[in-house]
Amino acid sequence: MSDRNDYSNIKAALFDMDGTLTDTFSLWAESVRELVRRHSARIVTDEEYRRNWWGSDPRSKIRDLLTSDPPLVERYYRELLEILMDHVHLVRPLPGAREAVGRLRRHILTGVISNGPIEFIRAQLAQVGMSGWFAVEVADADPKPSPGGILRACAKLGIEPHEALFVGDSRFDRGAAEAAGSPHVIIPEDADREEALAEVLEAVESPTRA
Repeated sequence: MSDRNDYSNIKAALFDMDGTLTDTFSLWAESVRELVRRHSARIVTDEEYRRNWWGSDPRSKIRDLLTSDPPLVERYYRELLEILMDHVHLVRPLPGAREAVGRLRRHILTGVISNGPIEFIRAQLAQVGMSGWFAVEVADADPKPSPGGILRACAKLGIEPHEALFVGDSRFDRGAAEAAGSPHVIIPEDADREEALAEVLEAVESPTRA
């Protein structure tokens, strides 16, 4: 899970949102399924969604499942966000997420990155009790594996990408961190999340840190 183990020069921890901080697989799968149901006869199963679209950005899901026509993509994107916001009360923090962020922010800067709009980011953070916990909130990030979200967060914090530890859960997150040149911890869905986050906490809180 840990792709690099030297955290001595880390000045910030940047987190992916969905699947890393918040448990939103069912929310996204059902919301995408509802959108597709409204506009086509296609049926999207949980297995198909997990295999093909979990972790990808909303517009990519829409282009794959419904249309590549730009105006329609934007229309369906806004519709999807409305569906998501209507069900944000179902979001729960993932195991260890609140503790990890709460402790890390005592030592280093923290940030959250999402390809969703800022309203959805803040609604999720409010739902899981993490409002105001992050020094930077990057919304509408370039679709991963583009490093754009990480680079924007680093620029806002005034640090270099190699000084930011990125924590995510998907192959898209790994690709983004590698492209940015950031050390990273990728925690797959079937991994022991609390153990992985504890490793990060121990390294950041170590008295041997520079």
